[in-house]
Amino acid sequence: DKYHLPRNGKILIFVGSLIARKGVDILIDAFVKVSGQCAELYLLLVGPRDIKQNPSLDERFVQDLEQKLADNGLAERVRFLGLVREHQELAEIYRASDIFTFPSRREGLGNVVLEAMSSGLPVITSDLPVLERVIKDGVNGLVIPMDDSESLAQVIIKIYENEELAKELGNAART
Repeated sequence: DKYHLPRNGKILIFVGSLIARKGVDILIDAFVKVSGQCAELYLLLVGPRDIKQNPSLDERFVQDLEQKLADNGLAERVRFLGLVREHQELAEIYRASDIFTFPSRREGLGNVVLEAMSSGLPVITSDLPVLERVIKDGVNGLVIPMDDSESLAQVIIKIYENEELAKELGNAART
């Protein structure tokens, strides 16, 4: 209710700065690809989206993402939440979500991945070396090749359409 999303919708969440290194453009491409098949899928983007929240952010990059969503008629299915500083609010956002995605191109061990796992979310990550000991593909998450929006789209659909798989992955991630 807080984010004006339907209760019966499924929520795909990304947490991190809206910058190219985090692969959010790959996520937007994948979301566009799955939007027809996953009609009840909505996207929450949590993280800095302007230079007030992150001085090194490229606002043009974010505007291009917004434009791509608008051009594909998906602006109403996406919420840009901006930076969430309050830990309790972020925990509520994780709990309200159904699938976590982390298509980063380069990363240290992302705390957001661990937060999503501890929240019992099925996790989709790019094949970052730093996550090899954290995410076991098909066991406690799904791993996709870096920079591959088609693979990301396929695994989003796989989790979206298979609630049992989503539950198994989420439970294993939390454990």
